[in-house]
Amino acid sequence: MQPSLSIPASRGRAPHSYRGTKPPPNDWFSDNKPIVEILADNGYKVKVISALENIKNKYGTNWSNPDIILNGFLADIKIVEKSIKSRLKSAKEQKLKKVVLFIPDFFSRETIEKTFTEWSHGTLEVLWIYKGKINKKYLK
Repeated sequence: MQPSLSIPASRGRAPHSYRGTKPPPNDWFSDNKPIVEILADNGYKVKVISALENIKNKYGTNWSNPDIILNGFLADIKIVEKSIKSRLKSAKEQKLKKVVLFIPDFFSRETIEKTFTEWSHGTLEVLWIYKGKINKKYLK
């Protein structure tokens, strides 16, 4: 079951100010667009990027196809369906240091905090969208 993405109203800024690539990535319209719009509407600078080819050769690192550049840093968007921890691990396996998590309202705040507290898989900066609000957490 795909969680529904509720988008809060813009806070006085021009709505949805972000840049993207053409053509957009495969998961753009179904998954990532509403999340990018939430970030952009809340003042984040977002650039949507297509799949990166030959990452190791071109960039000398092992990232695995990040979705966006967020305030100048590569990041991936993860939509939580069942397990917050599995989405965090997936981001870490992509060799990224930043992830944007969309966490559906049916998760309790206690479950979210417990998952963050128990994290032991390396440093990760998490922007998490929960009940229409953007939160930030540094995991170690």
